Amino acid sequence: MLNHDYTWRHNEVVRSLHLMLCNKYGIRRFRKLQTHKVQSVVENARVCIKVDTSIHTSILVQHNKPDIVVQDKVSGEILIIEVGITCLDRLTTVEVEKKRKYDLLANELGLMHRCKVLVIPCVMTWEGIVSKYHKGYLRQLGVDRYIQVYMQFTVLKGTLDSASVDARRSSPLMPHGQNCRQENALTELFFRPEAEEAGLQTSDADGSIISLHKNL
Repeated sequence: MLNHDYTWRHNEVVRSLHLMLCNKYGIRRFRKLQTHKVQSVVENARVCIKVDTSIHTSILVQHNKPDIVVQDKVSGEILIIEVGITCLDRLTTVEVEKKRKYDLLANELGLMHRCKVLVIPCVMTWEGIVSKYHKGYLRQLGVDRYIQVYMQFTVLKGTLDSASVDARRSSPLMPHGQNCRQENALTELFFRPEAEEAGLQTSDADGSIISLHKNL
């Protein structure tokens, strides 16, 4: 996969989470995800949300720029959220790596602010498959089912779009019907049975996802 394809999918997940957090803490109310723009820092009396921003600590911390940092001014709790898009074989490994990457930053923030700090990974495969721990992590963030399904749908759609473009480029003179059949085959490829055998969670039924996408 090209780097810009990965970045787009990653940023769409970050944008979805950012919108949810802004709505949750009353920073602003958006009805459409497509119109939501992520700012580096947004803040009100209840919360401060930072995206892709270096976090200053009393000692030098190598990994100090998580995807999202949420500082709840009411509860005093701090959330460090890190998004990852990877292959099926590395799903659980990347999830653990993302969680451990910011252990030192979490410890320093906890000491500085005398508060509880949680590191929450949000990792899925290029096909939108997630681990059995994913729902638990999203529950900690307060992510509802609709945002969860949309994030998985967006990642899967981005992967299919990229694969379809690559297929058309490799066979520019292919008849339209054959092109469609190839795209259908690519779609089936991303719903592989080994995901269920590995105890992984896939996205919801196609109808629900498409219906949700039309409303966002």
